[in-house]
Amino acid sequence: MRTLTQARPALRPQPAGWSLTETLVALALSGVLMSWAWPRWAQARQMQFRQQAQMQLHQIAQELNWSSLLTTKRPSTLTPTQAQVTGLPYRFDIDTRSASTADPQAYVLWAKPVGDQTLDPCGALWLDSAGRKGNASTQRTGAACWGRAP
Repeated sequence: MRTLTQARPALRPQPAGWSLTETLVALALSGVLMSWAWPRWAQARQMQFRQQAQMQLHQIAQELNWSSLLTTKRPSTLTPTQAQVTGLPYRFDIDTRSASTADPQAYVLWAKPVGDQTLDPCGALWLDSAGRKGNASTQRTGAACWGRAP
């Protein structure tokens, strides 16, 4: 008759770490997760920069209106700090050529994307002196770009 110790083979210590199969499964799962998460992260980042550009357009408009109240004329160009904000992938510009004869103080402010932000489907954003806003893209409407939609 065999004893209990004879019936069982000697237990080998298991090697530490993962097997090749476990490693490949983990890599495959992380790849699937990244393929799902990366586009959403990029889209959220574009939306964040777009909202910051919108806030900057409103701030510049407020500064221009305040300046025109003090000096009774509107500036025809933006200052360097207004035209390029550090960390924001947009260049800001003012268009005074579209000013009507009825309102010589009229202007249109533009936020033109640069770098990776050019992939944003909203494209360039604009805000005029009457408070109207929109975008220059044919992919999305101004309401969608100035709203909270991604």
